[in-house]
Amino acid sequence: MKALVKKNLVLVLASLFAITVVAQRPERKPRMTQEEMASKQTEVMNEQLELTAEQQAKIKEINLKYAQQTVSHVKQVRKVMKKNRESMKSQMEAKDAELKEVLTPEQYQKWQEKKQEKRKELRKKNENNSKKCDNPEKEK
Repeated sequence: MKALVKKNLVLVLASLFAITVVAQRPERKPRMTQEEMASKQTEVMNEQLELTAEQQAKIKEINLKYAQQTVSHVKQVRKVMKKNRESMKSQMEAKDAELKEVLTPEQYQKWQEKKQEKRKELRKKNENNSKKCDNPEKEK
């Protein structure tokens, strides 16, 4: 029984992670509330495991508890990521200023153009990867 609970917990955490990843896509649907997430996960588990009414109630409580923790964790992670982005941006600006002092105007201009090309390539690559994630059947 404990092994089953552990497997279910892993399923729930994986589901929460998947929901979090999907929620970060640009074309977002309205986000589910924590209660809706817990209900949905409990429904899925009930369909797969044929839970008793007592198990459903307990599992819904567990799912709600972890949905709340996950939402809280995601908010913290977003704050850290924003802070890191800001730090990286200021670091890149400082590096750029130092390079500008060393390079000739022509070299600096060429360097800026090369950076822009790289950014475009990265965006295109990220878009392609995103499309693959949106439709994994196409890869098969």
